[in-house]
Amino acid sequence: MALITRDEGTGLRRGFIRYPDGSPPELDGCRWCGTPHETHGLRWSDAANWHQWARPTHAQVEARTCAHIAHDIPRPALPAGAAPSLLEAAIGAFQATNDHIRDGCTTCTPAALLPDMCPEGQRLALAAVHVLATDPTD
Repeated sequence: MALITRDEGTGLRRGFIRYPDGSPPELDGCRWCGTPHETHGLRWSDAANWHQWARPTHAQVEARTCAHIAHDIPRPALPAGAAPSLLEAAIGAFQATNDHIRDGCTTCTPAALLPDMCPEGQRLALAAVHVLATDPTD
C-alpha cells in the first residue's frame, strides 16, 4: 500500500514520487523518480533508495501521457530525420482519441482498442499515426 499525500503546490494527490513544481515527469522518465535517462546517473528516491534509471511501466507511461494531455504539455519534437517510435505513434493516437472524447463522443474511451471505437474515432486515431509515420520530406 502506498502512502498517499497531497502536493502542497498543486493540491493533487501524490504517492512516493512527488513533483514540487506540479509538472508530470517525462514520458520515459525513470520508473522510480521520473528523471530522464540522459541526466539520471545514480539517484536516491524513497521508493527505490539508490538506483540507476529504470524503464517506466506501461501503466506509468499511460498515466504520464494523460497528465501531459491534462496539463497541455506538447509532445517533444523528433530530431530532424528521425522516424517516430511505436510509442510516439501510440501517444499520437491516444491524444487524438482524447481530443475526440472531449468533443463529445460517448462511444470511445481513452484506452479503447481500435475495433471498439466509433468510426470517427478510428479515423482520427489512424490519421494521427499516419501523420507521425509519414516523412514530410518524401
